[in-house]
Amino acid sequence: MKIKLTVENNGCVSFLDLDIHWKPDRIELGVYRKETNTDITIHNNSNHPHEHRNAAYRFYINRLSTLPITKTEKDKEWNVILNTAHNNGFSTEDFNKLKLRILTQQSKKLQEFTDGQTSKKGWANFTYNGGYVRGITNLFRNSQVQVAYRTINTTFEILTH
Repeated sequence: MKIKLTVENNGCVSFLDLDIHWKPDRIELGVYRKETNTDITIHNNSNHPHEHRNAAYRFYINRLSTLPITKTEKDKEWNVILNTAHNNGFSTEDFNKLKLRILTQQSKKLQEFTDGQTSKKGWANFTYNGGYVRGITNLFRNSQVQVAYRTINTTFEILTH
């Protein structure tokens, strides 16, 4: 299978979510967004578990920290992430904490991988109806069981009532 890429006049190719810039002595990467991209994610005030509300931002931060992009591109991308978060009701302070938590988890996973330590965990699913479910699932925090949440405000649920 061959992939044919067309280089634009500025020496740039947009492929998947990357901008690839050909320079005379190197290749530089950047994050690509379509012109039709919106900055809408699950709003911070919604009745979704915080894992769901933070999912898009976890992806953005993981991508930011793992792509080999320049410092300028990283700063530009971080500003886009903060602007998107702000437009969806999140504070800058919350996001700095989230970024630190994600980077800490990444370094911990990398250390476990290099040390050869892996642990198998089971999963338990809970329907998220509000904050009290969080209290119940906190019982699993120090166990070998990871918790996943699902919401009840799905299209199917709305249409069946």
